[in-house]
Amino acid sequence: MAIVPAGEAFVGLMCTEMPEARFDDYYCLPIPAEIWQPNEPVEIWRKIDGTFLAVCEPGSIVPVSAIADSPVASGVQVTATHICVTVVGPLPPTQIFVRISGIRRGHAGTRFPPYTATEAAANLRFWDQWRTQ
Repeated sequence: MAIVPAGEAFVGLMCTEMPEARFDDYYCLPIPAEIWQPNEPVEIWRKIDGTFLAVCEPGSIVPVSAIADSPVASGVQVTATHICVTVVGPLPPTQIFVRISGIRRGHAGTRFPPYTATEAAANLRFWDQWRTQ
């Protein structure tokens, strides 16, 4: 877990193993039946969580995936503060699940940072502490 500042508070975020320090967020966006038009593009907008924005480098947030509950074509754009999903298809989905990813604030430009064997051993000892506490 990474405990990071988010405005005046500190929040815990779970980490995954990857070459960059990234955080992910997920949104389930309902698609109201009344706005659906078969084979016509429909846009769904959602504000990105303010805490997520606070812990990510500005401009680093990108869409990773969008999956609807019925077959449709979809695309996702991320603005500074919002997600915009465009869907089109013959049958109306009821929701679309979106995943976004942003670089941890203060960690831009770092991929696969090199370490020594001594640093790796110290890191392993640190993470193994929970076994003895």
